[in-house]
Amino acid sequence: MEEQLKTHVSIQRGFSTPPLHRCWSCCAAARFHCPFCSPQSFRPAKSRAAVKEHLENHLKQAFHIGEYLVHRCGLGCRAQPHYHCLYCLTTLTTKVNLTNHIPACIRAQQDRGQELLRAVLRRRRQTAAEGGGASLDQDGDDVTSGPQSDPPPVCGSRRTQTVQTDLDKPQDCDEFYFMTLVKLFKRLSPHKKTGVRMAMERILFEAAFQ
Repeated sequence: MEEQLKTHVSIQRGFSTPPLHRCWSCCAAARFHCPFCSPQSFRPAKSRAAVKEHLENHLKQAFHIGEYLVHRCGLGCRAQPHYHCLYCLTTLTTKVNLTNHIPACIRAQQDRGQELLRAVLRRRRQTAAEGGGASLDQDGDDVTSGPQSDPPPVCGSRRTQTVQTDLDKPQDCDEFYFMTLVKLFKRLSPHKKTGVRMAMERILFEAAFQ
């Protein structure tokens, strides 16, 4: 998603739009272009006001998901005006098609991520076995042949015990925190769930790698 935001102008955070500047390259009269349309789709205008009025139509036709807007693209990526997926390079001609595509695309991305993780863990286990060191379990944690250590502590409170009666037992405080959010998350509509997932993934990505 972050790569899409960097590479395609039609995906914008919130209600922001790219700044409008006079064109000195292809317009003899230094006109203003629509950032989401080619000159063939929208004729460059003499004033910013005319382009801003045109952008209002883009806002009405935009696809809203989480904190992002996917504007209808007329830049000539394909013959018809279309929308770009936030997660892959697919383009779709209607908001209905995009609505149906995104949940499946998210699941496919998650499946690929899980397969990559499994491949990394297999490589780590193989490396550890060849090096004669400690082996790794399926989650990538060190496993020693000595006495078993005590399980990691779980947040000790009555509330913890109450939640555990309804959910699988968390292994640590981090798991407990996220498991307390499950019931609230399940109350959301599928569309809202998609937006929440995107927002959480973006926040975690930025916290981990930026």
